[in-house]
Amino acid sequence: MYSYVDARGRRRERGGPEGGPSVVEIVYDPEDPEGTTTVGRATVGQLIGGLIIALVLGLPMTLLGLSLVGPAVAALFA
Repeated sequence: MYSYVDARGRRRERGGPEGGPSVVEIVYDPEDPEGTTTVGRATVGQLIGGLIIALVLGLPMTLLGLSLVGPAVAALFA
């Protein structure tokens, strides 16, 4: 849990799942205090890594599934 006081004196908090890095970059914009308590670069890296894993594993599995379903559907109409 990250807690701080903004320029207007209001306490802001940001929490997330356990086990994150011990040091993070927190970005704060006084013009948009509600939407800018974001955790820095690690979040983007995790998103990109997840997308790469999904493509590497998901695309071949999808093609395999379609190759198995195609002949089965053709056999139904034959």
